[in-house]
Amino acid sequence: MSFGTAICAVTGIPGAARAGIGAALCIVLLAGCAGAPAPRPDAADPLRAVEALERQALPSAATVTDVDVLAVSPAMERFLERYLREYPDSRHRVDMLRYVIIHPGLLGFTYDQSRTRTAAAAFEARNGNCLTLSNLFIALARRLGIDAHYQEVSLGNSWTKHEDLYLLNRHINVRGRLRNGQGYVMDFIHIDTELAPNARTVTDARARARAQYYNNLGVEHLYARETAQAVAWFKKAIATAPELDYVWSNLATAYGRVSEYAAAEAAFHTALALNAENWSAINNLAILYRRTGREAEAERALGSIERFRLRNPYYRIELSEQAYQNGDYREAIA
Repeated sequence: MSFGTAICAVTGIPGAARAGIGAALCIVLLAGCAGAPAPRPDAADPLRAVEALERQALPSAATVTDVDVLAVSPAMERFLERYLREYPDSRHRVDMLRYVIIHPGLLGFTYDQSRTRTAAAAFEARNGNCLTLSNLFIALARRLGIDAHYQEVSLGNSWTKHEDLYLLNRHINVRGRLRNGQGYVMDFIHIDTELAPNARTVTDARARARAQYYNNLGVEHLYARETAQAVAWFKKAIATAPELDYVWSNLATAYGRVSEYAAAEAAFHTALALNAENWSAINNLAILYRRTGREAEAERALGSIERFRLRNPYYRIELSEQAYQNGDYREAIA
């Protein structure tokens, strides 16, 4: 299936290493130095326990502002009044809301994977990624009395690369139910949710949606190499929805960028305590082990994720380049 313009909500950061193991942001930025294992974080308050391992002053979650991603502006209210309130039936309202958001002669919303925006900011900018579109649609739909919820959809593994960042993408769309009981889905791409068995509605919509918004802002700051700001946004996401294992993995990767290895290891362990099959966290933790002189632990971790790494095209590219540099051209082609 072509993902086209539908992927976003960045999660883990897997990749490929020239050293022969699955790489990540960490492979470039974790300096090679020996170190003792970091203690496992306190289950009662894991974020505070991880922060206690920081060796330098880094911003906390409190340094960034709370954001209501579903706030409706006066301009949005006027838009609803002009185009949608005349339709009393929920089916017509949903259909027309889809139409007016996408139609170039009306709102003309267009896809931009690099931009995560609130509903109000999306309305003004008229572009953004799938989380942005979901924010906009849900905010307007609920204002019209329409049932609308975030839905996380697994469409398989999809990676993108930005400089030294290898990103495993996730997709989110909108699902709701009309007054007659009929369900609907709002998405940039056409999805038969019966064919996406891992699709699930986000029950704590505002908290989890805010956390995903904060997480994406953290990744955008990593793009810009503004690591301190990235750390703050990842912490904000965790404080908002601490159950999101991929945000813990992203925080750990950001820690690695500023040589906070003990805090990074503890954050990776927290991600794995939440999801033992977070392969990108295992991958990145193995990188950390190798870069801190713990070869045996790295090999044990990597042994469990070979199939995951082979599904990453960037890993295969790196294997090909290694073989080419070694003069093994048949292996490089394979």
